[in-house]
Amino acid sequence: MSAPRNLPRRSSDAASTDEFPDSPLVDWVAPSGAAQVLSSEIDFRLRRRRKKRLAVAGIGVAGLFALVLSWQGPAPVQPGPTPFTLFVAAPARQILPDGTIADLNTQASIAIEFTNEARKVSLLQGEAHFQVAKISHRPFIVSAGGVEFRAVGTAFAVQLGETEIELLVTEGVVAVDRSNHALSAGPSAATQTPTPGSAPLTVTAGNRVVVEVVRETVTPAAPRVVQVDGAELNERLAWRVPRVEFTSTPLRKVIPTFHEYSGIEIILTDPELAELELSGILRADNIDSLLNVLEEEFQVKAERRGGQIHLRR
Repeated sequence: MSAPRNLPRRSSDAASTDEFPDSPLVDWVAPSGAAQVLSSEIDFRLRRRRKKRLAVAGIGVAGLFALVLSWQGPAPVQPGPTPFTLFVAAPARQILPDGTIADLNTQASIAIEFTNEARKVSLLQGEAHFQVAKISHRPFIVSAGGVEFRAVGTAFAVQLGETEIELLVTEGVVAVDRSNHALSAGPSAATQTPTPGSAPLTVTAGNRVVVEVVRETVTPAAPRVVQVDGAELNERLAWRVPRVEFTSTPLRKVIPTFHEYSGIEIILTDPELAELELSGILRADNIDSLLNVLEEEFQVKAERRGGQIHLRR
């Protein structure tokens, strides 16, 4: 059906039809009295559309609010035990087949060759100290850089460098021999110029000798023998002493290490002392250094009872 056009409007419908612009639709419904119904229907749909928009917006805001409430940021870190470190720096130790104790400094290496006639050790690199087991009929010989150091029952250290070899005698007597080259001592020992078959240079405890490494085109200088006092001796062999390095370490963790190296038992009379935190570097074999730190820093008193040390406030 086609809609009629250009129909007259009733004055009674003016209020209703004035709400809408002129259009074929309004013109068509006005004569039939349906304009009011149409106006109400449009108004209802507009209101319903606005409600839907508000509802959707409300859902969005509520969702965002819920999201904000649910996101609380990173979980707080719960307090826990303080991390600590404890490290013992000590030279590598080898017990040789004859019972000799060989302490090897960093990166030092040796090779051994024992026979019924002699005990031979080659120092391949670095520095080593030997506490030689005494076997009179089997001399102990350390060779390094073309030089031989011979002992029976003694203690000494040998350091092999690029241009020099150093011997430090801490106990007994060590003979030094370099084949095909004369050895002579400095002012602190008797000068010797051995010939084939003659006695080598001997170095006694408390002395050190430096021998140049043999080079093909250069005649090495005479060895230099120097007397060493106790302080220098301790300094030169400090690498042999185990050191305890600790950071924020409870006393209860430090005590077993000192007991292992000193052989002295430490007893905590006051149990609260177990959680004292210590940081530093101390000699593992010198328990007095630990006691001094405890007394000066924490006012801890040490009482010696036989082979034990009791700690208290």
